[in-house]
Amino acid sequence: MDVLKQKRSTLRSAFTLSANNLEALLAATQLKASDIEINFEQISERFKQLQEFDTKLLELLQKENCTSDEYEKRVHYALKLKVKNVLAGNAKNGTDLPHYTDTASKCKLPEIQLPTFDGNPREWLNFWTQFQKMRKPV
Repeated sequence: MDVLKQKRSTLRSAFTLSANNLEALLAATQLKASDIEINFEQISERFKQLQEFDTKLLELLQKENCTSDEYEKRVHYALKLKVKNVLAGNAKNGTDLPHYTDTASKCKLPEIQLPTFDGNPREWLNFWTQFQKMRKPV
């Protein structure tokens, strides 16, 4: 029974990882229908395997644990609904979902050397005026 529990916990962590990956894909700006479908199929397969392990454990323990099963079904149903909504919106457009790329600025800017105050009271006024000039927008 311990071996069965260990296998189930490993499968459960893989299911959770796949579910988190699918959530990240659905939240990303670059959406591909094929990636979403592949991840959803992986989740569905792992969910079926989890159900098999649950039934085996229930047979061994001779008692029901409906709360975890209901939770897993709700998570699976919520992910399934999100995937269907995204794919339905994709089917209406007839193309892949919009592809946005982040373009980083490639211009080189000079590094600003921030003034430091060394504790000398005679240097305080110079430091403070230089600090204020850098802080105020032009």
